[in-house]
Amino acid sequence: MNTRYTTSTDYFNEVAQGTSNHLSWDALKLFQTCETSNDVAFENTARHVLTLELTGTSRHVTKMDGIFDETPTASGHICRIPAGLPAHFAWEIEGVDQKSLIVEFDHKLFELYCPELASDQFLAGHLLPKNFGAAPTLASLVKILSDELDETKARGLLFAESAIRLLALEVAASEWSRRPTPLHFDRASDQRITRVIEFIDANFRLNISLKQLSQISGLSLTRLIHLFQLQKGRTPYSYVIHRRIQEAIHLLKTTNLPLSHIAFDVGFSDQQHMNHQFRRHVQNTPLSFRKRGNSIWTEP
Repeated sequence: MNTRYTTSTDYFNEVAQGTSNHLSWDALKLFQTCETSNDVAFENTARHVLTLELTGTSRHVTKMDGIFDETPTASGHICRIPAGLPAHFAWEIEGVDQKSLIVEFDHKLFELYCPELASDQFLAGHLLPKNFGAAPTLASLVKILSDELDETKARGLLFAESAIRLLALEVAASEWSRRPTPLHFDRASDQRITRVIEFIDANFRLNISLKQLSQISGLSLTRLIHLFQLQKGRTPYSYVIHRRIQEAIHLLKTTNLPLSHIAFDVGFSDQQHMNHQFRRHVQNTPLSFRKRGNSIWTEP
């Protein structure tokens, strides 16, 4: 079966609302679906979409933004579909039906629930496309919000709006690109590498692996490293270190945090690791950099 929808709203109107409970708040809708179709394609999602898997699959195929992934899903996995991005899903179901929670939202989510973040530059960004995978904090917030679907668990509008604000902050912190969505990609840049760069910029504090970056780009490890060097002039690993050093320098200039805290905050394993990378890229130690009050740094 192949069910194709022009927009995500078509899907919600024709399928989700017919098989689920649903709630609407300003800028956000929540659906609890019980899906029987095993092949769904969106031509153009009208709003950003988060899909939280509750059942799991024995086989799952996703094609989104040039990424083809056959990793089975598990209960608690989340998929992120940016507005306007074509996406195609096919699966085999472990149980009788595939149950999931679907959240759709637009940019007004940030304007209403966390206006301190909603600058023009931020709102020009977009949700980062990611296939189903573990995101414990995001999943927990969606589940908390889904309790409002159950009259025996619902705690009212004030509680729901507090949960929505936390959800918006989590999306902004780890799932959002602050770079504008390009209408036309530069021929000299590769969209797959741009996607990897955006992921690193949002997650450089974490322990990122080349396997993760390969999955995000849809490229083999060798091809990924080659194209990344062509576009950025450095390897993915070097770029991660570069971003950590940038953030460490910012904290050294603007805070009095201990060096060990800064090292941990920006993603280095310990202070010694940060010291080593500083000497290599900045030709100085973090302590000397802070004492001298350096205001100029030439990026390596």
